[in-house]
Amino acid sequence: HNHLCWTNEPPITSYNVSLAALYDASCLDDSDPVIWLKLACVARTIENVHEASGDSHLFSQRMRLRRMQRHALESGSQCLPPHFPPNRTVLRALKELGDNGAPEIYEAARAPSNTK
Repeated sequence: HNHLCWTNEPPITSYNVSLAALYDASCLDDSDPVIWLKLACVARTIENVHEASGDSHLFSQRMRLRRMQRHALESGSQCLPPHFPPNRTVLRALKELGDNGAPEIYEAARAPSNTK
């Protein structure tokens, strides 16, 4: 199966092009949570490719990708309408990234309501 943009292109090149395109899209419309989630997913994929390569010189690149993932997940979560329940996948991804505090929108959505 071929999941690449171009026939003779290495996978990492396609992922980098996708990351750049999604970043550009987020600059054009930063209110779309789907763009932010896809941006986080591609950044995670690139990080996994670097990790699998075992190149220790890629540590700073991996840290940049982790910061990008966190930013994209937090930005996407803030774009969700207030009536949406917390996205468990986003919460799990933030926790995996080492985020102890979820964005305020999730904390508010998870807090028990005192109104009757």
